[in-house]
Amino acid sequence: MNPTQQELRAREAEIIGKPARIEELPREEYFETAMQQWTTLRSNYAGRQLEPGDPANLPAIFFTMLRRANTWQKVSDLSMALTGQAAIDVRSREIIILRTGWLLQAPYEFGEHVTKSREANCLTDEEIKRVTLGADQQGWSDYEAALIKATDELIGNAMISDETWQVLEERCSPEVLIEIPLLVGFFSMIGFMQNALRLPLRGVNKGLMAI
Repeated sequence: MNPTQQELRAREAEIIGKPARIEELPREEYFETAMQQWTTLRSNYAGRQLEPGDPANLPAIFFTMLRRANTWQKVSDLSMALTGQAAIDVRSREIIILRTGWLLQAPYEFGEHVTKSREANCLTDEEIKRVTLGADQQGWSDYEAALIKATDELIGNAMISDETWQVLEERCSPEVLIEIPLLVGFFSMIGFMQNALRLPLRGVNKGLMAI
C-alpha cells in the first residue's frame, strides 16, 4: 500500500480535517484521572513517567473515553498487557502496530506509534518508512517480513497463512505467537475508534505525514 501524498492528505482531511464527533469532558475536572492513566501508559513505551503539567497538553482521547470510564479502564488494562507486560519484544511489537495503523490509514494511531518507536529507539526513520512499503522491501529479516505479512493477512483475510506461520513459529515462543494476532486485533479496534470519533492529533503527532 503506497498512497500518494495527495491521497494521504485526502485521508487526513476525511478523518481529522473536521471537529471531533464527541465533545470532551471538562479537562480541569477530569485531569487527575486522565493524568494517572496517561502516565501509566507512557511508562510502557518510553520507560519513564510523564511529569504533571497543563491539562491542555494531555491527549483528547482520555477526556473523550472517560465518558465510558469502566470500559476505557479495561481497554487500558489490555493495552498494558500487550505492551509493558508482553512477551514480544518492543521492535516486533511496533512493526506490527505501525503496519496495522498504516493499513487502516489511521492518522492518530500511526502518528502516535511513529513517535513511540523513535522514543523507544527500536526503529530508525528509514525502517518506519519501510514498514509502510511492505514485507518485500530489502532490509527485513525473514522474521520481520513475516510479522508484516501476518499483519497484512489478518487484516485482509482474518487468518495467517501456513507459510507465514511457519516462519514465525521458527522464531517465536507460543506466548509470542498468541500475542501477534492479539496485537493486530487490539490496535485495529483502537484505530477504528480513533478514526470514527475523529479524535484530534496532539502536538507531536504528525499523523500519516509522520514519515
